[in-house]
Amino acid sequence: MKMKAKLAIVISIGLLQGCIWPADLSEIKDKFEDDFDSFVKLNSMIKQERWGTNCFHVADDRVGHTRRQGIYWNSDLAFKPKIKNASIKQVLSAANLSIERYNTYLELLDDVDGYFIVHCHGKGVTSVPVHRNVGCVTAVKNNQDGKIPKTREEGRFYFKIAPLKAGWYIEEECYS
Repeated sequence: MKMKAKLAIVISIGLLQGCIWPADLSEIKDKFEDDFDSFVKLNSMIKQERWGTNCFHVADDRVGHTRRQGIYWNSDLAFKPKIKNASIKQVLSAANLSIERYNTYLELLDDVDGYFIVHCHGKGVTSVPVHRNVGCVTAVKNNQDGKIPKTREEGRFYFKIAPLKAGWYIEEECYS
């Protein structure tokens, strides 16, 4: 077998293992404890963003309802006003977010190993997904009212809950 083919197989196996590797809840708890202040700061910051009563996202490829596609940013189809082929400066301006604040989000997400942060104002829930695998997403969450939900099933979804501290919890959402 040629070297390129062997390398492709090794990389594919590594990626596959990363996709199906289950979340280690004790590792996530430890990371949460170590980076508690970063989670609290992220939660405080995202609650200050206003985009109506909808959810507001921040990631390296998403701000509000706008996603990066290649070198340009475009808004979700249902969102008005639509943003087409915008620069990051235009997107941040539309979201009333400074580049410094956006960079702070990205630094904090890097600190906590989060993929993105989202706060849904209507529900009062902040979520920081920290692990993904086939059929499951594991997030560190905080409810504004401090209540921690119970492990539950909803249709084909199963939500496993592990309490943390100060109203924070881990939610592992899996599709069956």
